[in-house]
Amino acid sequence: MPFHYFVGIIWAILVISSGMVGKQRGLERSLVVAIQSVFTILALAGMIPTLGLFGSVLALIGLLLFLAVSAFARRFDLAMPIPYTAGVLAVFLAFFGAETPNTMLLRSLGLLALAVFFLLGFNLGFRYLFRRLVSIPLVLFGVSLITFGLMHSVPGGPFDAGGETGGIPLTPEVRANLMRKYNLDRPLPIQYISWVGNVVRGDFGFSFQRQNQTCQEIIADAWPVSVHLGAMTFVIVIFGGMALGMSASVNQNTWKDQSATIVAVLCIALPSFIAAIGLILLFSLGLHWFETGGWSTPSHWVMPVIAMAATPLAVIARFTRSNMIETIRSDFVRTARAKGLTELSVIVVHVLKNALIPLLTVGGPMAANLITGSFFIETIFRIPGIGRYFTTSVFARDYPMIMATTMLWSTLIVVIYRLTDLLYAWADPRIRYRSS
Repeated sequence: MPFHYFVGIIWAILVISSGMVGKQRGLERSLVVAIQSVFTILALAGMIPTLGLFGSVLALIGLLLFLAVSAFARRFDLAMPIPYTAGVLAVFLAFFGAETPNTMLLRSLGLLALAVFFLLGFNLGFRYLFRRLVSIPLVLFGVSLITFGLMHSVPGGPFDAGGETGGIPLTPEVRANLMRKYNLDRPLPIQYISWVGNVVRGDFGFSFQRQNQTCQEIIADAWPVSVHLGAMTFVIVIFGGMALGMSASVNQNTWKDQSATIVAVLCIALPSFIAAIGLILLFSLGLHWFETGGWSTPSHWVMPVIAMAATPLAVIARFTRSNMIETIRSDFVRTARAKGLTELSVIVVHVLKNALIPLLTVGGPMAANLITGSFFIETIFRIPGIGRYFTTSVFARDYPMIMATTMLWSTLIVVIYRLTDLLYAWADPRIRYRSS
């Protein structure tokens, strides 16, 4: 039996048994869900060595699809196991008959987006949901227009003589031919309209730096590395920051609280590139524990992840501490303690659940920033991610690559901001976007 099958069976047993035990002992559903989420994260982490990063992400999306479809089916008060059966059928439709993993990914994302759309629509109102989603293409249009204008307003071009702008010294005849080949000799409005038409068809053009590769091919090769780095960093940021913030809030005004505050302030004040250089000096040149750069082995992941996680971890810790301290002083927490609930149940179910709602506004954009790569970290540690291509494309005036990476980053930011906004409204019952 393959190892990931074994991990999946163990995960299913733990999730089902924890749900049954929680129901028998009358535990809060939020506490049971939190325990099941921990089992899920550990199972996905255990599958990464055998499934790889892409396979693990695909498994996570399949799980989210199952949960979304099951939750949507429960909206109609259908008896069990009909909601779970609907979730299994949705996952089956996403994976059955798919010839490539990319097809599975596209199917899963499409079905997941459809399920989330209807699920949020029934909870928040389709009018509000549609209004928020319509703004996404308008924002992206504005970003593309501004980026295109600024990109062409900077002096110098990709084929100008003299290498101070990153260009290639060429004869006037060759330069004119290249300008004509890439439509750079046309007026800017015509160039922009032509670019928009190609993007609508899914074509971002060929890179000027690598003229035998399209921008999509370069991003497909480099972005998974950035996603890998950002995903590991995000997991450490969320769990490390929450643990640090919980420890500080529960032990308020003690040495634990003061130590956590000092660590958080130092991490916020220390830029990521300074932290990266310090880690190299200490662990590579001083102790000789790790190599100065690369991405081929797990030992190469340690220093980049620490350098990227320092500042956002401190931000999450500070937000968690302040929100939990405010929630601990609430009346419903005193009522929960008066009912005789254990301190663990009070902290996890009542305090942490309500204190983490404001973190949605921070965690969503933070996730988008991390998975799009860090220019400084990837350059310092020689990581072949998408951030390095963005930096080199700016210096080389690689217009197609600049536009492709900018639109990738902007799309993720806008979509995650909108999704965070919707999830915030869904998670907090005090917020009412739907008119009475």
